[in-house]
Amino acid sequence: IFPKIGAAIGTNKKRILTCDSTYDNNVMGIIPNNELLLPDFLHTYLLGIDLSQWASDSQPPSMRKTTVEAHKIPLPPIATQQAIVADIHAELALISANRELISRFEQKIQTTFARIWGEEAQERSAA
Repeated sequence: IFPKIGAAIGTNKKRILTCDSTYDNNVMGIIPNNELLLPDFLHTYLLGIDLSQWASDSQPPSMRKTTVEAHKIPLPPIATQQAIVADIHAELALISANRELISRFEQKIQTTFARIWGEEAQERSAA
């Protein structure tokens, strides 16, 4: 599902639902044929789509069902879809781990700077 009316379109949020759901008319949902298109592959594919491309220039912007339906989604074999999703999830896990590592090292750097400069600053203020 994703927003189809108003400024929310610009947030580019796409979510995958894991159970039968209802939602209001400000949201549009795409239900894949599981024999041809895996939900995770569809979601991953949609993450690369800028929703504003499908929106009208009207105020507020909105999306028409026919515009979304006209978009062609590539349909590789199911095994290929599974492999693509698995690869992307593995890469996202690496990115997340790298962000955590960067955060840890930034904290260590800040702690070291505080220790070095903090001690020097205290010595200057005492003089």
